Amino acid sequence: MQPQPAPSSVAFRLACLTLGLVMIVNVIIPCIPGQQLSWAETNSAPTIGDCPLFPPNNIWNYDISKLHVHVNSARFIKSIGLQSHVHADFGAGLYNGAPIGIPYIVVPGKQNRVPVHFDYASESDPGPYPIPPEAPIEGGPRSSGDRHVIVVNSGTCKLYEMFAAYPQSDGSWKAGSGAVWNLNSNALRPRYWTSADAAGLPILPGLVRYDEVAAGAIKHALRFTVDRTRRAFLLLFFTVGGMAMLALVAFVALQQRLGKRR
Repeated sequence: MQPQPAPSSVAFRLACLTLGLVMIVNVIIPCIPGQQLSWAETNSAPTIGDCPLFPPNNIWNYDISKLHVHVNSARFIKSIGLQSHVHADFGAGLYNGAPIGIPYIVVPGKQNRVPVHFDYASESDPGPYPIPPEAPIEGGPRSSGDRHVIVVNSGTCKLYEMFAAYPQSDGSWKAGSGAVWNLNSNALRPRYWTSADAAGLPILPGLVRYDEVAAGAIKHALRFTVDRTRRAFLLLFFTVGGMAMLALVAFVALQQRLGKRR
């Protein structure tokens, strides 16, 4: 299958947000066309706010440890850097006076919804969003960085994510882009669309959370960024437990899942 050229869309103009979909870092690439995964090879879905972080058979929750190594695995790892290591950009406390990591907040089903105005409205899910005034912002309220805001509605099990989010004096928000995800569904964004990051993927399921660390196991993929990527992606079709599923996957580019070989 040939990689498809990247369009000149918002998802690729926001190059600074390029990410990969990973299980630690090394050499196993899942979603090989025609490969069948059984239910026994999937994890149970992590939960947050009494909601699943997507179904157990979602690509974020696969156990990929038994899948074959991709033929181009060595090239992928070389492009990332053979002497490089994973920098954990998360934790507690402050760095240069700003909070570390990407925060999120869980709100009840009755949370008031407020208008959101997007710079990239054509590739954003329209508001209103259930964002409380005290919703934490990545980097803090004075940040000039990505300023992600992530909200889980525990009553509807929907995930709301925004990029470059700024609260307004009238209670509304202004953001670069935004996406709404049904946490009980495997549905993807429309083809070529951005999300709250350039890859068109949700952010929250790829974050490391304190409760997972305290429990001693992280049973889902992690998100990470790399310095150099390809302006291409692969559109792969695969089945899981008899269910057809479509996923966008790229060569160390926008949406690739890597795994550590045991």
